[in-house]
Amino acid sequence: MYQMRAERQADGSTKCLGGELKYGDRCDDSSQCGFDHGICEKQSGKQLCLCQPDYPVTNHINMCGKPAKINETCEFSEQCERTTEKTECRDGRCVCLFQMGALYKNDGSVECVDIKQEPPSLQYVDPTMIGVLVGLGLMFIILCVVLHLFSKARWRENRTIFNTPNPRLMNVSLLRDSKLIHGGDAARRRHSYLVASRQPSMSSLRPPSPTPSFVAGKV
Repeated sequence: MYQMRAERQADGSTKCLGGELKYGDRCDDSSQCGFDHGICEKQSGKQLCLCQPDYPVTNHINMCGKPAKINETCEFSEQCERTTEKTECRDGRCVCLFQMGALYKNDGSVECVDIKQEPPSLQYVDPTMIGVLVGLGLMFIILCVVLHLFSKARWRENRTIFNTPNPRLMNVSLLRDSKLIHGGDAARRRHSYLVASRQPSMSSLRPPSPTPSFVAGKV
């Protein structure tokens, strides 16, 4: 025998049901359909356990219900899918599937779309990190200036007439050095001439030779 159970009908009356048949099973009477809001109805020439017209949604097993929108109460996911795609019945309410969010359009309809989340690094910038970056930038600039000054001073110490960037200065230096060289040669020549003119001649240092008259008288 079937176990009887009471079910409230759409017209407010109560009907005792004790069937064990599932949705789509053949039946002779609605009492044989063992699920809420089930009714034995003729379809395609057969008597089948189906859902009542006021509860058109079914899970094709043992439940019948009404369509439900997002955030409305539900008993199974088919109620939510009848109204909005990519939804499910979670904790007694219709919600979008995981990793999806509800998009409300201007015409009043709702659509579940993928949620695109930006990386956390783009959403928040740490002020401390900004200060550190600014400090590193200033230190880099100071280091570049110091190295530039050091290189400039070192290059200036090693400068000669051959690597001076000004050709005029190089010409002046060359002329000055040439004058010094030629002036020294001239001074040496003058010194040699003076020394030579001051030395007595060999003829002046010889003793005077006897005169011819003195020689003749002696003979």
